[in-house]
Amino acid sequence: MRFLLLWIGLIFLIFPGLVAPVFAQHSSTLVMELETAYQNFDYPETDRLLSLALKEIDSFSLRDKIEIFKYAAFRQFQTGDSFKAAEFFWKLLEIDPTYSLDPVTTSPKLMTLFQKTKLDFLENLNQRISVYQQQLVKQPTPWRTLIFPGWEQYHRGYRWKGALWMTAGTGCLVGTIQAVFRTRQAKQDYEKATNPDDITATYNRYNRLYQSQFYWSYALIGVWISSQIDAYFFSPNKAPASLSFTLSPKLARLSLNISL
Repeated sequence: MRFLLLWIGLIFLIFPGLVAPVFAQHSSTLVMELETAYQNFDYPETDRLLSLALKEIDSFSLRDKIEIFKYAAFRQFQTGDSFKAAEFFWKLLEIDPTYSLDPVTTSPKLMTLFQKTKLDFLENLNQRISVYQQQLVKQPTPWRTLIFPGWEQYHRGYRWKGALWMTAGTGCLVGTIQAVFRTRQAKQDYEKATNPDDITATYNRYNRLYQSQFYWSYALIGVWISSQIDAYFFSPNKAPASLSFTLSPKLARLSLNISL
């Protein structure tokens, strides 16, 4: 007996390609038997086959899963458990949101339950998409303005605004640099002066340039902070990420557009 089990295990390991088609064929046969039993009003056999199929539901193809969930919903509805029937319809719609029952062969009450479940499912799906969309369209952190004023605005499509912030930032930066160099030169002139009048004049000039360093620096910091605030609150992305869901009788499509 152990030798037989070992031999069967080796077949599964060495020849999975031979075993898989056999199992798939068996699964399809089970679904066909389930459909036949239901259509012939053999409900005990239908329930038995459903029990077998639901235990191994993950091994079936998507098309077979839809049929299994459909007949499971039918049987639950027939036994008076509409809530459980709606659960099976929900599982069916999770596989194919466009699925529809045949209005000719399906009873009106069962059709009403299915349509209500489908509406609830689509509403829930739209809510999940809305939440996901809100997460996608959140404005990214304007890190470019931390490097230089106006860069983030220019990147987001605000060309003129970005150019103005860049010009202001460049002007303040150049002003700060030139003030530093001119202050150093004025200090050297002051230290070299020997005539009392020259000493006073060079000192006043040095003192004036020394203070201008701080004025230019304060202006540069102000431009930097103002540019950051503008990028955060007044320059949103013109083309943020967008998510859309299109549903038609023959098509369910989820599309995502992201502007980089």
